[in-house]
Amino acid sequence: MLWNCGKSHVINVNPSSICKNIMIELNHPLILDLITGTKTSHHGLPWGVGYLLQGPAKGTIISNSGDTLKLLIPSSIWKYICGWIFSGVVIIQKILEKVMGNRGSKSVMPNKGIIVKEQRVDGISLNQKSSDLGLRCILLGFEKNFWVRILSKQINKERYYTVTSGPITNSLNISPWFFTGFADAEGSFSILMQANSKYATGWRVKPLFTIGLNKRDMQILKDIQSFLGVGKIHVHGKESIQYRVDSIKELQVIINHFENYPLITAKWSDYILFKKAFDLILLKEHLSKEGLLKLVGIKSHLNLGLSKALQEAFTDWKELAMDRPLYIFNSIPNPFWMAGFASGDSSFNIKTSISSTSLMSKRVQLRFGIGLNIREKALILHLPAYFGIQLTDKSSGLGGASLPVKNVYLKDNVAIFEVVKFSDITDKIIPFFENYPIQGQKSLDLLSFIEAAVIIQSKDHLTSKGLEKILDLKAKMNKY
Repeated sequence: MLWNCGKSHVINVNPSSICKNIMIELNHPLILDLITGTKTSHHGLPWGVGYLLQGPAKGTIISNSGDTLKLLIPSSIWKYICGWIFSGVVIIQKILEKVMGNRGSKSVMPNKGIIVKEQRVDGISLNQKSSDLGLRCILLGFEKNFWVRILSKQINKERYYTVTSGPITNSLNISPWFFTGFADAEGSFSILMQANSKYATGWRVKPLFTIGLNKRDMQILKDIQSFLGVGKIHVHGKESIQYRVDSIKELQVIINHFENYPLITAKWSDYILFKKAFDLILLKEHLSKEGLLKLVGIKSHLNLGLSKALQEAFTDWKELAMDRPLYIFNSIPNPFWMAGFASGDSSFNIKTSISSTSLMSKRVQLRFGIGLNIREKALILHLPAYFGIQLTDKSSGLGGASLPVKNVYLKDNVAIFEVVKFSDITDKIIPFFENYPIQGQKSLDLLSFIEAAVIIQSKDHLTSKGLEKILDLKAKMNKY
């Protein structure tokens, strides 16, 4: 793990040697310069805590220090501290100050609007005559200096955080467009209708917005819940969990979001139908027979349509049925939409095959892909240009015509975008997701994917040790 202290100064700490609670004492010359205030930092801060050495403050105990900063260091899980790339991934560890004790401070520059947060470890006295200040801090350099930049969406903002190793679990990574992209991939709009004699119409009606995931992705649902401020998370089967919004008041938050950050896949049509049903319920029209029939007509176009029981109960629903809104793809509105969508509907894979020309008798290939229903072929056809992959004259096989689109093909009524060329992987795909990070469990697959790319680029996959590492990475990917 790297702490950058300027362009030419790096302090390297190996997380694999860290266990349980840690305390790092930094006596790097540049950090001491910042502490004493003898130099202006490269990011424009004219002081660190050097003002404490002046006048009446010298020789005093820092007021907001005292308790040891507790750092949570995850177990030595292969995903987190593997050795082929930088030996850790930096994340934000959310902690409660009232639990952690007095250990934080900040310096403010009103004219520039800069706030520097410092994490202090154990209280000490500062004395101007002392040659060893002994101020112990935990600092983090800038995200832009990391080779694997999957920390956050914070671009061109200088921030300092306490750090640990592990997958990305920070709610700050959920942006409005990221959520829309993720909802395009994993979200679902539905209308629940249940026979119930307690209601005047004999039917209970409830609109629902849900996102269902594997239980390993609990954190991303918590982040979405925190971002929106509504909804609940439920266990939904042995291996599944579901984020659910079903109250009219909270569904209004969902509606407002998608009005401002619209869906761009065929799920947009579902949303338009869902909004019509929501507005109908908001006006209490569902309490009449005609309004209930309208709801049944809307429901017939959502997801799997009407159950046999509903078709038998509402034999005349077709009289008030409406057409499904026509979906037309326009463009991808924001790169964070792509990050959110890929966090749900994409795959990172390592393919190995027998090769008579390879030194190890195995060919290794990295693959990134997105597959969607043929009705969304326009989006798939847009992806090569979006990622900056040049077009060729090869036929895609889509739409019954020869289209000059690279990396797109049709299989079993599914339109597929797939990148296998190594230079496209390293020059286009990986850099994109470094700048616009994948979230959730799939981020771990991306780490393995990047690690394999590093091995291949260095030709280490042509050695027994490198090939063994790649096979190990492959075996542990996509396990959810």
